[in-house]
Amino acid sequence: MRTMGIMPFNRILCAVDFSPESIKAMSMAESIVSNSPDCKLLIVYAFELPAVPLPDYLTTVEGPSEIDEYMAKAQKLMNEHVERINRDAGREISEGKIITGKPVDTILKLIDTYNPDMVIMGNRKLGFKKGILLGSVSARVSASSPVSVLIVR
Repeated sequence: MRTMGIMPFNRILCAVDFSPESIKAMSMAESIVSNSPDCKLLIVYAFELPAVPLPDYLTTVEGPSEIDEYMAKAQKLMNEHVERINRDAGREISEGKIITGKPVDTILKLIDTYNPDMVIMGNRKLGFKKGILLGSVSARVSASSPVSVLIVR
């Protein structure tokens, strides 16, 4: 009987939103990448900016805006995770990106440009009504992705 070997991974993309479920997905991705000598991990947080533009009188206020503060917090979280993963691995295995845009579209575009062997994502339970109406990001990415998507619970 012929057995197939395990395909080595070169690139893994892990989409996060820093929820507990996505942190579990990041841990799974870290485990896979740290056990694959030549594999790299791209961690991405894609989020959509508010659709309603701020009125002129709010944009002239001095100091950082709420969006700037949110971006700074997200960047700090991303940096902490990437630094910890690289430190634990003892080598540079991961990098992080924060991208604004519709999460599903942004992740699918990144799959096309980064060309990962696999995408790993967490799965937040939206509830029946919300799930039926909106669908989850992980389900929509999985349905349209040209590569395998591992959804971690």
